[in-house]
Amino acid sequence: MSATYTEATVSKQPTSHIFKQSQVQIWLCYFCFCPELTMSNSPNIVLSHLDLARLEKLIERSDADLSALEGELARADVVDAAQVPANVITMNSTARFVDEASGTEHQYTLVYPQDADIGAGKVSILAPVGSALLGLTPGQAIDWPGPGGRQLRLRVLEVIQQPLA
Repeated sequence: MSATYTEATVSKQPTSHIFKQSQVQIWLCYFCFCPELTMSNSPNIVLSHLDLARLEKLIERSDADLSALEGELARADVVDAAQVPANVITMNSTARFVDEASGTEHQYTLVYPQDADIGAGKVSILAPVGSALLGLTPGQAIDWPGPGGRQLRLRVLEVIQQPLA
């Protein structure tokens, strides 16, 4: 299946101060503080029963608006861990991406909130960009507006490590 995120909307700018330690942290922090980000034309995603159960518990315990993540989970095909293809980004997967606007490559691991560390390349599933990455495969891309009106487009190049594979 070859699907991409084709558009995103942001209803208001984040109000949090963003520390400009690197270009990656700037745009990534923008999405961490912007829960209004929504995606359309989303590809089908595959989740394991275990990831789904853990994410549902995380949502139940949170007071935050996690509707974007809930939407991702609601449309997921839920399967046994052994049935998740090795090239799908799951929880605790590490993947390599390219920012097509700048040509810069990045590598991130999708993690639970308690393990998030942007400086170490660990992105929380609760960050809108984290929720968007869940279930993507090499060749798929995400489009969304970035800080300062810059349009960002990340394309998945490789799933380096996936714990279910």
